[in-house]
Order: sequence, then C-alpha cells, then structure tokens
Amino acid sequence: MSVEHNVTKVLLEWINSFSLGKTLRAPEELTDGIILWEILQDIDPQYFLDEIPERNPENHWVAKWQNLKHVHKLLLSYIRHQNDDSLPSGLDPSPDLEAIAEKASSKETNKLLKLLLIAAISSPNAETYVQTLQGLTTSTQEGLKDIIEEAHNGQHEPMHAADELREDLAKRDHPVDLELQFEERVGKVLAENDRLSHEKKELEKALEDLHNRLARLQENNDTLQNRLASTEDRLVTLKSGKGDLGFNAKALESKTRQQDDLIASQEAKLTAAQDEVDSLRMNVESLKVKNQRYQKLQDDYDELRTDRDQLARKANAAEKYRQKLQASQDFEKENQTLKNQIKDLQQQLKESDSQQRWTSEHDVELEEYRKLLPRIEQECNEIQNLKKQLEFNNHALTERLESADEQHERDDALISELRERLRELEGLPGSPSPGSETP
Repeated sequence: MSVEHNVTKVLLEWINSFSLGKTLRAPEELTDGIILWEILQDIDPQYFLDEIPERNPENHWVAKWQNLKHVHKLLLSYIRHQNDDSLPSGLDPSPDLEAIAEKASSKETNKLLKLLLIAAISSPNAETYVQTLQGLTTSTQEGLKDIIEEAHNGQHEPMHAADELREDLAKRDHPVDLELQFEERVGKVLAENDRLSHEKKELEKALEDLHNRLARLQENNDTLQNRLASTEDRLVTLKSGKGDLGFNAKALESKTRQQDDLIASQEAKLTAAQDEVDSLRMNVESLKVKNQRYQKLQDDYDELRTDRDQLARKANAAEKYRQKLQASQDFEKENQTLKNQIKDLQQQLKESDSQQRWTSEHDVELEEYRKLLPRIEQECNEIQNLKKQLEFNNHALTERLESADEQHERDDALISELRERLRELEGLPGSPSPGSETP
C-alpha cells in the first residue's frame, strides 16, 4: 500500500509540472478525464484534435467513465503508433476505468498515469519532457525512472483465470448489478438515438420549407426576366421609330419611374434570395455536425457491443465455475435475457443503418442544390447587366427628347419670324397686289 502511495505521489508531482492552472493534491481530481485530455493535447496537439465527450460530467460516474474510455482508447492508439504498433511489455494496457470513475481507485489511476507518462516520452517533444523531469526533485526523478524502466524491461502478468472469476463473483455480490448498469447505458443510447431522430425530422421539415421558398424565388426571378425582356423589346421598338411616339414627356418619365421601382423591388428580392442561399449553406454545415454526432453515437454503440461481449464471456466463465455449487436454471434465465438484449441491439443497428442510408441520400440532394447556386449567381449578374443597359437607354432617350423640344422651339421661333417678315413685305407700298403673280 505504501508503494502505491509513493507511486501516486511521484506521478502527481509529474502531472503538476504541466501548465494546468492549478495544483493537483489527490488522484480523485483526475477521475473525470478532463485534465488528462488537456495533457494529451499538450503532448501532441496534432494527434489529439477532437473534443472530449463530456465537458461537464457533474460528478456522475457514468459520464466520467465515458471520458476515461475516450482518453484510454486514443492513448493506447497513440502509444502503438509511436512504438511500431506495439506496447511496452511492462505496461498494464487495461486499467479498470470504471473503478477510477466510480471509486477513484489509486491503483488503477496509477496504471492510467503510467500510460500517459510513456506517451509523453514517446512523443515528438520527448526532449522537452525529459528536461522537465530533470527539474523535479531527486526522489521523483528516481521514481519516474523506475516506472519507465519497469514499463520497457518488465513483464506484465495478466490476471489468473481463477482470480478473474473471483473478481466477477465479487462484482455480482456488489449492490450495483452489472446487468442494471448495462441496461442503463443501453437506455441512454436509445434516448440519444431518439433525440437525434427527432432533430433529423425537424431539419428535414426546415429543409423542405427552404426548398419551397427557393422555388418561389425562382418563379419571381422568371417573372422579372420576362418583364425585363418585354421592356427591352419596347425600347428597341422605340429606337427603331416604329413605336407610338404620341406620348408626352411626363408619360415617359412616369414609365421610367415605374421601371426604376420595379428594378429596385427585384433587387430586394434577389438580395433575399442570396440570404436564403446563405441560410441553406449554414443548414448544410449544421447537418455535417449532426452527422459527426451520429458517428460518435455509433462509436459509443460499438463500445457497448464490446462491453456486452465481455459481459457475455464473463457470464459463461461464471456459469462453468458455479455449476459445482448450484443449479444452472438462474444462468439459463440470464442467458435468455442477454439474447433478448442482443436481438434488441441488432434491431437498433438495422435502424441505425437505415438512417445512415437516408443521410447519404440527403447529402446527394444537398449536392444537387449546391450545383444550382452558380446558375442563380449567373442570372443575378445578367439582371444587373440588363439594369445598366436600361439606365443607359433611358438616359439616351431623355437626351433625345430634350433635343427634340429645343428643335421644336427653334422651329416655332423661325416660323414666327418668317410670318412677321411676310406681313411687313405685304404692307410696303408698291408691293404686288394679292392677285398679281409673285415675282
């Protein structure tokens, strides 16, 4: 017991050499896995990229257990990756994570911290951690050295089969039944699955609404194009001189103002369409996040299946051991219960596969809508160009109208002047009589 206490003290002093923002006093502060995950991200931030499953476990041992399983899984994978797909022979690769989360077992915590120490000295920044070790106390350095040598040169002895059976029986005598724990975990997975299904239905409904709004915007855009084409034809007709030029300047200004208002309203609709496109993109990103969460749920389900298989193997071993002590009827009932649970889990797996296929089809539809976005942007650019052309034609027609008005005023003045001169010529003496020939 004293040896384990010394090992715990050495490992805690090494853990406190990291920049954690606080000083750890006892191994109970590591049971939630959050500090361990921060240390792993400091060891190799390129490998440990994702987030820990439960950021706020709220002192519930099941949530802590989920975090520890996530940390332990990636920790073993990292050590194998750095050591040519092998583990040091003196390490215990399977600490009792449930005992750490529920009872804060110092012995099992030391096993997990030893794995963390081997990962640190196997990382690309191993020289930095070795220099940090040299700054610790002499006793801590010697303790860490012994742990590292034992991990690389020792031989981990697995638990004997009889000891494992005795441990299984002790766990069966424990007030917390393993079957109840398993049912609790399965219930949580089912609840999470139902919640994700509900969220997918809501997203599907929201996406259908967005599709309807996009169709309405497309119809408005087609109407705008038809009106612009009609206006262009009328302008071409007016330029060619074949149109009706009997309207006055006020009527032309009124129509021009109406066209400007129409163009402004269509621009507002195009802006709204762009906002809808942005909203669709955000929904696509949200669906990607939901898909990642669904993948996490699938990983948890695989872990539950592994735990179920382990429980099944332990139940079979216990059944062989207890056949000498009591009848096998209770074990047959337990096996039947496990079979029913396996059938339920298989049914849930089939439902999860169908949901995965539905998600793939949904991704294909989203990809088709994403291909439509460049065409809409191109049509918006064409509308902008048509607007500029209409403004230019409007300006040219206005200048022509002003020029025609000025020419009309000059012609009226010239006609008035000629009439004055004619009257003056008729009033002069010796002018020819009205009946005489004009010279």
